[in-house]
Parts: sequence; C-alpha cells; structure tokens
Amino acid sequence: MPFYRAGSALLLIAACTSAAWAGDGKPAKKTVAAKPAQAQGPLYSTRPDAMQFADDMAARRDLDPDWVRDAIGQSRYNATVVRLMQPPTKAFVK
Repeated sequence: MPFYRAGSALLLIAACTSAAWAGDGKPAKKTVAAKPAQAQGPLYSTRPDAMQFADDMAARRDLDPDWVRDAIGQSRYNATVVRLMQPPTKAFVK
C-alpha cells in the first residue's frame, strides 16, 4: 500500500508540474504605470482670494484654519476638471 500512495503522489506532482510548464509560450503583458499628471497652473496657496476663502470656510464650518489653508493651498487649477464639471452640451435621452 505505501507504494500505491507514493505512486499516486508522484503522479499528482508530475501532473501539477506539467500543468505549470504548459502555456502559450508568450510572455505576460507588462503593465505600464500611469504617468503622473503634469502640474497645471500655480498652487492656490499663492492666491490671496483662495486663502481668504479658506479662512472663511474654516470659520463657517468650525474647522482648523491651518488645516483648511493647507488643504486648499496644495490644490492647483486643472482645466480638465473644469471641463468635466460643466453640464453636458447635449441633453441625455433615455
């Protein structure tokens, strides 16, 4: 009986090994990392009106003013975002 188990185990290992070696022979596709977005426009931290808005928002929402100024100050103008936020040019019909 031990030879039967050893033979079965050997057969199972051989089957798994051959299945691992079998394939198309084609290399797997490599994923290309997305390019980081290029900076568009200056940071909002350089704009006095944006910093005034940050102070006003912090006061209205009872938030930490330094945190709000930092969050808004790290933002940049992005024309793509502005375009995507506009209403559609054509009405959507179901």
